[in-house]
Amino acid sequence: MRKKESFIQQSLVLILILAVSTGIKANAQLQVMPEAGVSILKKKNLNATVSPRIGMRLNYNFQGEQGWAVASGLYFYQKKEAYTTGALRLQKPDGTYQEYPFTPGVNGIDYNGGINQFSIKDFDTKRDYLQIPLLAQYKWKLNENYAVSIAAGPYFAIGVGGKNKFSETVYSVPNNTSSIHQESWSTFDLYAYDRFDMGIASQVAIQAHNIVCNLGYEVNLYRHSVMGREHNITIGIGYLF
Repeated sequence: MRKKESFIQQSLVLILILAVSTGIKANAQLQVMPEAGVSILKKKNLNATVSPRIGMRLNYNFQGEQGWAVASGLYFYQKKEAYTTGALRLQKPDGTYQEYPFTPGVNGIDYNGGINQFSIKDFDTKRDYLQIPLLAQYKWKLNENYAVSIAAGPYFAIGVGGKNKFSETVYSVPNNTSSIHQESWSTFDLYAYDRFDMGIASQVAIQAHNIVCNLGYEVNLYRHSVMGREHNITIGIGYLF
């Protein structure tokens, strides 16, 4: 893990040095593009979540303003997950409880038959990442002011922050009372999540003058059997210098 984090840190430094050295006066071969937008995460059985995505893109053009290029950069974005579970609790003769899952928000629950409690559990997870994509890009110039491009390749990311919040509300049926228990801790303390992330990214972009609109799709490849398959749609607008 230390080797992976060291590789990411060295790559981040390289990208930052390259961005600073080029400045605003980037030549025709090397172009700089600040970009802002959103990242939409979708995982199986969970609702899609939206989070901000900002960064700096670098394009190195091999054939002037049209043809093949290498695109990289540095981006900050989040991956957020939120879901709710519920359980009916039946008290056994020894005083312990046996739980039966149910879907919160469904009306008409029958509390007869020994149901003593029911609980609602809310989970809210947020992970913050710095990402470096490494994409092969091809651009078609439509005329002097408009162009279309496609790009694809791997991405690498390192988690720089995150928090997991857990809240459980327990309702007592016989006496009509409730209690709340809340906890929070670092997301990366959980086995399911790792600070290192990698996968495949693809993009389609439309350029009008110096304004570039990007639509991208990313899917994780690292530990997806544990973290789950994460489908990430990115939408961004940038200004190409």
